[in-house]
Amino acid sequence: MLPESSLQIALKTAYSLFIFNFCFGLLVKFKIVDNTRFRFLHHAIYFFVMCGVIAATVIAFLQPSPQRLSGNNLAVNSVAYSLAVLTAMLLLMIRFRGRTAGHWMYALVCLSVYSVIVFTSI
Repeated sequence: MLPESSLQIALKTAYSLFIFNFCFGLLVKFKIVDNTRFRFLHHAIYFFVMCGVIAATVIAFLQPSPQRLSGNNLAVNSVAYSLAVLTAMLLLMIRFRGRTAGHWMYALVCLSVYSVIVFTSI
């Protein structure tokens, strides 16, 4: 059985990386930062965000919920399902080309969903 704090640590770490990557992407989009030398950085941070979100999802599914402890073996913490949806949403991010309006708008939607998950699960 994993302690509850491991889920929060994974979730908060991935969330802070997502915020950093989102801000970095906006700075590049508005040409405040030239990323020609750091082009890989945005993708590397995205990779670590995905690792953190996937880890948080796995931890959430492995964590026993109160319903599971009372005998319902199929019950899983609702945060686990929310994180699974978020993981799918973030994986769909690669469908949008960078430097398009769709990319940053979809990132904004993902940020909103991620924020709701983080702030309701703490």
